[in-house]
Amino acid sequence: MIAAGRDWARRVDVVIEYGWGEPTARAMVDMLTARTDRSAPLTWIDIGSAAGSTAPIPSAAPRSTRLQIVDPASAPSPTAASSRNSPNPHQAAHPGLHA
Repeated sequence: MIAAGRDWARRVDVVIEYGWGEPTARAMVDMLTARTDRSAPLTWIDIGSAAGSTAPIPSAAPRSTRLQIVDPASAPSPTAASSRNSPNPHQAAHPGLHA
């Protein structure tokens, strides 16, 4: 899918893709193979599954490189995290009343 000689494939840091499935697995392996610096991180953001709900990614891909596969749907939202860590507004305004 991606020619090993493509310079741009070597320099990609983030991939945002909608397909998943077999095409993603092939593209991921091709891109990782094209990279000259295997220690450079590659973040693969999966935001769809138009080509299938599973992708047969070889187990060596994440072990031999710094590949991080991200599913934004399963990540906690920044709003939820900040609301859990924020004090109750009433307690913040009146700290002595809730000791």
